[in-house]
Amino acid sequence: MFAPRRKGKTWFLIRDLAPAAVRRKFIPVYASLWAAPDAPHAPIIDAVVSGAEAASARRMPWKRYLERLQSVALNAGVVSVSWAVGAKDPTPATEDDLGRLAKALATLARSAPNGQVLLMLDEAQHLATDRRFDGLTHCLRTALDTIEAGGATKFHTLFTGSSRTNLTRLLNDKGAPFYRSVEQIDLPDLDRGYTEFVVTQLKRYRGLKSLDRDRCWEVFNALDRSPFYMEVVIRSLMLRRANTLDEGFEYALAQLTNDPEFSARWRGLRQIDQIIYGSICVGDAIYSEDAQKRYSIAMGHTVDVATIQNSVRRLRRLGLVSSSTRGRYRNEDPELLLWARRNDYVPK
Repeated sequence: MFAPRRKGKTWFLIRDLAPAAVRRKFIPVYASLWAAPDAPHAPIIDAVVSGAEAASARRMPWKRYLERLQSVALNAGVVSVSWAVGAKDPTPATEDDLGRLAKALATLARSAPNGQVLLMLDEAQHLATDRRFDGLTHCLRTALDTIEAGGATKFHTLFTGSSRTNLTRLLNDKGAPFYRSVEQIDLPDLDRGYTEFVVTQLKRYRGLKSLDRDRCWEVFNALDRSPFYMEVVIRSLMLRRANTLDEGFEYALAQLTNDPEFSARWRGLRQIDQIIYGSICVGDAIYSEDAQKRYSIAMGHTVDVATIQNSVRRLRRLGLVSSSTRGRYRNEDPELLLWARRNDYVPK
């Protein structure tokens, strides 16, 4: 399941899907690979072990277990921000780590009282960002296939990702461990029903009787329908940091503009990559002669097709853009684009 960052994937898994799985007698297991980006095997092992312990308990403490999943998700979000600013060198899983993972999955399979496990791997595309994670990916596929072949337990695995390119590379590229074993879907954006609910609640609990429903929908769209940043707007109003919807909107934009994560990520791009990214975001034909001339003038030296291709490859690897049609690409990081436009790095 693909969606850009801060579009609600994690909350959907934790607040909606995991409780629904419990009601259907599934054991939900959640791991965010951004909880330990340099060693993604660690959160997976911890999650599987916790799921097996909950399943084997005499009285399954599902309420406490689901609360723990929420805590894990929140902590993973904090780690992912610090990691994006200062990434560490990956630590590949050892043979002992992979053995522990296979054993933990087998234990979970034996513990499942109804033979149904929902394994949710959040930000799974991270496994495609470094070849040193290949051993972990192959181990996962082998262990799940072994359990499936046993027939007693059914593992339902959901991979989520915020990079379409890396998620495809992990799951759909020929030769990838999970090739032809998945169905890929997009998480749909929240629709107007969400902002209608927001307006109703703000009128009820904040007393904003004149709050305009159409303007609330416009603000949500201006924030690229990001529930995360809409929550910043709502919080600013509830805490009386803002008195109007437009003030709350400006408050959210100010938080975005001053976020050091985006500044660090932008500075981490090469100059040509910043230029190409901006061109893709405004819909330019990046390989045209006119584009090459503009890039050459901006860079102060000749920029040819090969240079553009290398830049696109780097941007795709970083999950910032993906292919749409032949020779055309689309932005995959609406947050970064909002930030870049607020700072005049990309035309509005």
